[in-house]
Amino acid sequence: SNSVAELTICLMLDLLRQVVPLHCKVEKGLWPRYMGTEIKNKTVGLIGFGAIARLVVKKLKAFDAKILAYDMYPNEELARNLGVELTDFETVIQNSDIISVHIPATSETYHLFGKDVFRRMKEGAYFVNTARGALADLDALADSLSSGHLAGAAIDAFEKEPLSEDTPILKCENVILTPHTGEETKEAYYNISMKTAGDIVKVCK
Repeated sequence: SNSVAELTICLMLDLLRQVVPLHCKVEKGLWPRYMGTEIKNKTVGLIGFGAIARLVVKKLKAFDAKILAYDMYPNEELARNLGVELTDFETVIQNSDIISVHIPATSETYHLFGKDVFRRMKEGAYFVNTARGALADLDALADSLSSGHLAGAAIDAFEKEPLSEDTPILKCENVILTPHTGEETKEAYYNISMKTAGDIVKVCK
């Protein structure tokens, strides 16, 4: 959970400050001037309020962001303790500067973020998905990015992996795509291995 939460914050920062795109331009001998934006005082909307989302909240608090969240099974007490405003789905998508998705992929959530939902998001908002690829319609997202309605997006999970070369979103310049690397940290693999080994010992006993 922590590894995915950290990647989520990393992607938010990269979207707002264009770290990787600027690095690529400097590598080419360019010295561009870019006016980024800060997380401070922005409204971050979380779709889902489970373990990963709660870790994202704890890390975001250091940036002085306002946090909204929607969850099908809301934990009001935990939200209050973390300073999160639990609200409905529409309020989150219409009022957030950054939306981060943290829900499972089910028949009910398949392409939850499609053309209509992207259209209802704030103009100039950012979309981050480190959860499941099936939650977002990539082609609809590509259209929203190309039209300029959304300022940027960062995606770590896809319906079909790896992406084919003709995937429309690959042509978008305002997107960050990572190869489903959210849980790929040394610490995560160590913790998973130790937990697994410990459970095997318990079963054997």
